Amino acid sequence: MSKAILFAFCIFFPLPAVAQLYFGEFGGGPSGEFRDGDPWQEFVLDKEFEFLDPNGLRWATPSGAAVNGASIPPMFWSLIGGPFTGKYLKASVIHDYYVVNRTRTAHDTHRNFYYGMRANGVSSWQAKTMYWAVRTFGADWDLSRPVAKQDGQASNINISGNFDPQQYSAAIARQSLLEVARNLKTSDGETLRMVFGGPVEATLDAIDDDAFATQRTLAIYAPLLINDSNSDFKTVLFNFSG
Repeated sequence: MSKAILFAFCIFFPLPAVAQLYFGEFGGGPSGEFRDGDPWQEFVLDKEFEFLDPNGLRWATPSGAAVNGASIPPMFWSLIGGPFTGKYLKASVIHDYYVVNRTRTAHDTHRNFYYGMRANGVSSWQAKTMYWAVRTFGADWDLSRPVAKQDGQASNINISGNFDPQQYSAAIARQSLLEVARNLKTSDGETLRMVFGGPVEATLDAIDDDAFATQRTLAIYAPLLINDSNSDFKTVLFNFSG
């Protein structure tokens, strides 16, 4: 095919553009200030901060709310950054508020955290690593027919299945952290794990399933690993980041 014909073909039959994924959008901000807190620094909002997720659902943290990033397991901060560093801040402000108030399901709250990170430019592998962390070791709860109070807040919230990050830190370092983080980083967020049947694609549903399986595994084996002096979490993190 001559160059002239090829040029004409490209003009009249352009190749379809790759659609850019939409993860939602923040309504500006957040506006507020950092204050000393216990045990970590807090960010206090001086006006409402909102996020519209890709499904059109509005998430809002009200003015006066104080968040400290603790909804993200602190032991992961040294791996890929703290909740208030870089591009995590916006997603962390929304995530923290809903983890504390629990007016929506744990699944939707953590999934929205992933959307918020991606909407603010966090890379695929980092956002999925953080999502895996909160799904595996973050807070979990059930909503039992929320009934609105007179002030409009939801009530009747049952809380269950919250793993203590400190208790299981050795087990994470030994069995899961490096495998998941390295697979996601080296595949640019495409591969969650390598198994005998081939790579496990790092879809959000696959991360949910892996989080549940990891919880069950740690519930059985964590006590043995915690007493293993070779399972020092900080050492593993240092080796990974270096």
